[in-house]
Amino acid sequence: MPKLRLLLGIGGLLCVAALLTLPSFAPWLSRAEYWTADWRTAYLSHRAATQHPRIAIVAINDSTLKDYASSPIDRGLLARIVTAIDAAGAKAIISWGACASYGCVQAAAPNPTRATPVHKVITDKPIIKVPGCPPIAE
Repeated sequence: MPKLRLLLGIGGLLCVAALLTLPSFAPWLSRAEYWTADWRTAYLSHRAATQHPRIAIVAINDSTLKDYASSPIDRGLLARIVTAIDAAGAKAIISWGACASYGCVQAAAPNPTRATPVHKVITDKPIIKVPGCPPIAE
């Protein structure tokens, strides 16, 4: 019986060593792992079936503003959207990008576009700033 345990232990160690060194001998295994990672995560992970009732994501980007022909986008329109989100009962706001977080170059004096960062429009709740142009979510 002790010999069997010893053989199983050595066999297990050899299997682990083979699995750790195999990608260097068979790089296609690493590529296959990368290719299948997304669908394995999507299908094998436990996910909520529905959207959380207290979380809403409002994206203001080129595709949501495509019907507005003005360029740059009317800052008053964006301010009204953010104010409407605030009035709807948002507990916090995420400022995504340098312009939303700090006003960016457009907010510099003399500020002819009247660019205003979100934290100067909404002052009574937490503002989470994610600066970057554009911010990368990685």
